[in-house]
Amino acid sequence: MKGLIDRYNRKISYLRVSVTDRCNLRCIYCMPPEGIKPLRHEDILRFEEIKRIVRYGIDWGIDKVRITGGEPLVRKKVVYLIEALSNLEGIRDLSMTTNGILLKDYAEDLKNAGLQRINVSLDSLDANKFNRITKVRKLSLVLDGIEEALKRGFEPVKINVVIMKEINDDEVLDFAKMSLDRPLHIRFIEFMPFCKTRIYTNCKAKKEATKTRINPVRSNPAPLNKDRSEYKKVRGASDEYRRTSNGVNTNKEGAHPFEFVSTSIIRERLKELGELIPAQVRGAGPAKPFRFEKSLGTIGFITPMSEHFCTTCNRLRLTADGRLYPCLFSDYGVDIMGPLRSGAGSEEIRELFEDALKNKPEKHFVKGNNQVMSKIGG
Repeated sequence: MKGLIDRYNRKISYLRVSVTDRCNLRCIYCMPPEGIKPLRHEDILRFEEIKRIVRYGIDWGIDKVRITGGEPLVRKKVVYLIEALSNLEGIRDLSMTTNGILLKDYAEDLKNAGLQRINVSLDSLDANKFNRITKVRKLSLVLDGIEEALKRGFEPVKINVVIMKEINDDEVLDFAKMSLDRPLHIRFIEFMPFCKTRIYTNCKAKKEATKTRINPVRSNPAPLNKDRSEYKKVRGASDEYRRTSNGVNTNKEGAHPFEFVSTSIIRERLKELGELIPAQVRGAGPAKPFRFEKSLGTIGFITPMSEHFCTTCNRLRLTADGRLYPCLFSDYGVDIMGPLRSGAGSEEIRELFEDALKNKPEKHFVKGNNQVMSKIGG
């Protein structure tokens, strides 16, 4: 069957699946100050529905699946979903991103269920700063979870570190040292703007400062038990975008004083530990991997702000409430759950995937996303 290819000729082979909007942390760059109203149980994709969507995706060229949240390990019986997905023929790479709080308890079961790789989000090795960022005092649980993941044989184990100016940018060397004598893969991630978070406070001013605008296709197909002409009519909406800028917004009006630290600054600081040598890491994704001489692990850089990697983006994002997003920065997703529960089959779901692809921009637009990262899956 024909693969999923967007209008910029990018082949889509990677599906990120958020299994819950709930999280046991309250990270300042991920969650709004007031928290979020959790989705009702009936408004979340069932495991059987996720499996079905993934199975369709495999037929269209999806061979890499990552389970995310919120925090995926707070979803009850998530291990059963991992086992079900790992048994699907055609999945080459099955992984999970977790905050690590519950990882020690779940690592063995996840490994036995067929999960291949683990990414742990960890932004500070200092207990006080960890509390400041996450609003909980559970750093030791995360570190124990990382140890358990290594013990259970996950390869690679990656540590995702969002570097934020004047919050944790003084810990760059401490994180890098973790890669010297342990097979840990440290990935430094540039901070990305999401409006509804503690750290990104004056989003209205940010949005007015940037000239970039996107008008997404408002795909909201009629339930499949209604007249199909209505469904086709809505699907035929214009897929044209209006955009006037592709650079990083440098107007600091409304900007929080601590947010963006570029990879070039991070690399300069790492020179204290020695020269970085290009390396190879399984499932490196957008990260550019390096290592220090004789180190057991690696260092990676993910640069969505200073040097975007959109030209090679091969992913779509499925949220826990069943919406398909073409980009992390997208403000609108295509409803998959509604049509699926109304009886949609492979052909109809394929049309919805194509709809999402129409909204996949050539490159992301730094305009202060209206989404909450904990919902869209980071």
